[in-house]
Amino acid sequence: MIFDRNKKKEVIALLGAGSMGTAIVRRIAAGRKVLLGDISEKNLELVSQDFRYSGYDVETMIAKRVNHLQAQKAAATTWKERRARINTISPGVIVTPLAYDEFAATGDGYQNMIDTSAAERTGTSDEIAEAGAFLLGEHAGFITGTDLLIDGGVIASIRTGQYKLH
Repeated sequence: MIFDRNKKKEVIALLGAGSMGTAIVRRIAAGRKVLLGDISEKNLELVSQDFRYSGYDVETMIAKRVNHLQAQKAAATTWKERRARINTISPGVIVTPLAYDEFAATGDGYQNMIDTSAAERTGTSDEIAEAGAFLLGEHAGFITGTDLLIDGGVIASIRTGQYKLH
């Protein structure tokens, strides 16, 4: 979340206009400006129209493919004068309407990830939204410049050899 001193308004900046991103915005953006970025102009237009129709103050930008972790760390130091907390969320296997096609194409690989993870299940966009709400809330005031990995333990299973990358 960014605070725009000129307009005295909090801004929710979201890169990725898919189901998880929109769930986060709907959960925490009431009364705030939304800066929505995505690499797909079509996706941006559809999602921003929906938000505007719902009464949100939305601006959009086309985002280039960049390493979000590098961009986040750079932003955390550049925005410090504005007292902005810049964090990212790296979700694992999350069930969204857009994910069903992906699961159908490579279902065995995803199922293996799920089976070898500590949680032994997929995540939900609501769980990601709750984490986003926490990071933007008053109890996370000292958290900045970090990435929150929410994957049910998939990366841990890869690092311990329980899941083998093919």
